[in-house]
Amino acid sequence: MSDLASVLRGARRIARGRSGPRLLPTFPGSPSAPAPQSAAPEPAWEQPPAPEPTPVPALAPGPATAVGRASLDDSHCLPARFVTIKVHQDSPTGFRIEGFEGGARTFGGQPSDGAVVAGYDPRRLRLRVEDLQERYSAIQPVEFIEDFNMWSLGNRRNALRRWLNDLRLRHSDLHVIIEDGTNLAIPWEAFRLQQPPDHGDLPCAGWLGAVLPVTRWTPWFGEYVGPSDLDQTIACEGGAIGYFERGLDSGGADLASLGDFLAGTPHVDENAFVAALGEPVPPGEKRPAMVYVGAHSEAGDDRARTSVGPFRLKTMMLYQDLPRISGGQTIVFVNACNSAEMFTVGHFGDDSLYGLPDFFLRMGAVGMIGTTSAIGVETAPLVLAEILRAAADDPQAPIPQLLSRLRAQADLALGPPPYTNRDIELAWRWIDTFNYVYYGHPLATLRLVSQRVP
Repeated sequence: MSDLASVLRGARRIARGRSGPRLLPTFPGSPSAPAPQSAAPEPAWEQPPAPEPTPVPALAPGPATAVGRASLDDSHCLPARFVTIKVHQDSPTGFRIEGFEGGARTFGGQPSDGAVVAGYDPRRLRLRVEDLQERYSAIQPVEFIEDFNMWSLGNRRNALRRWLNDLRLRHSDLHVIIEDGTNLAIPWEAFRLQQPPDHGDLPCAGWLGAVLPVTRWTPWFGEYVGPSDLDQTIACEGGAIGYFERGLDSGGADLASLGDFLAGTPHVDENAFVAALGEPVPPGEKRPAMVYVGAHSEAGDDRARTSVGPFRLKTMMLYQDLPRISGGQTIVFVNACNSAEMFTVGHFGDDSLYGLPDFFLRMGAVGMIGTTSAIGVETAPLVLAEILRAAADDPQAPIPQLLSRLRAQADLALGPPPYTNRDIELAWRWIDTFNYVYYGHPLATLRLVSQRVP
């Protein structure tokens, strides 16, 4: 396959085809000793006693796969079936991973532990808006899928694949939490788990986000959530508030899907919609189960100035409270390109990550559904309709489980290679579906209730 970077450059020169995508958060002090007398020698400093080591929580029975083990603090001792993958950026294109099974680190840590997964180049694997401006171009969608697969199966990822496969053998209800502290936009949901010869009893091989429920956490949310927060599901039940940008090519399909569930008039004015989110909730009235935004994104040179529909991040971060979503009862769904992208702001001089997922979680939303890249205008309303249908059919299923099923369906529809020109649309649909990710509480469920007056 030719170098993808050159292919991408060539794609931008291709004549426009079908409609483009929706363009789019010292030394420890000790008591001071009296001043020594001039004739007396200075007293020698004594080494303080070493602190007692912190006991490491016991692992569940199973094969020993650890390359390092340490405990998280008490607030992070999650149930064993919740596996947390913490991603640390070590260089502009390199990173390393720590993996936690419940409260015990059973994978990685320092580079010497063998957990280095370096060499990721976001310019090759990240689906940027400009790369997908034209859905019919020199870039065949299958090339992206092939690159996801080859990167996943590289030797530098062998240990990660083995660790995840071992966990799948031990936990039938495994749930993966990704806490990615990098700005590399790594497509974790499209990480390929190949079934090795000695794991023939695994349920199935395939893409991580299609065979397991995957929840993403921002670094702030990862510090905020404790084990007691994961003892039970959070049911988001009720109506919806929606903003629908004028002039979208989707033809109002998303409004048609949400119409019966909307509390009040659909919003088409950006300022009025944001103002509505900031209004106090009247006594006796429930907060919406969903806040939905169907819009374009507008990217700028300064990513902090990027606007996603009615949301300009730098402006939104001035808000201290958004009462309509602050009660821990609401899912935010921003159906626009790059709406779930997390990024750094270079002129701040640090590696802090910003983005709408972090903002809405800080505001008290249970979770946020968004996209990590460009999406097709045809796919956006279809994904909304499929999520609503899946939630209605199985209201007890957490949102990450629903998204996992949608990815599995897209993968099944595409089928195995070889692929021909007849498979192009299915391949684009695969990419679009895998671009949808979920940030927030891993056990959040959604049950929309009709707001239509009989």
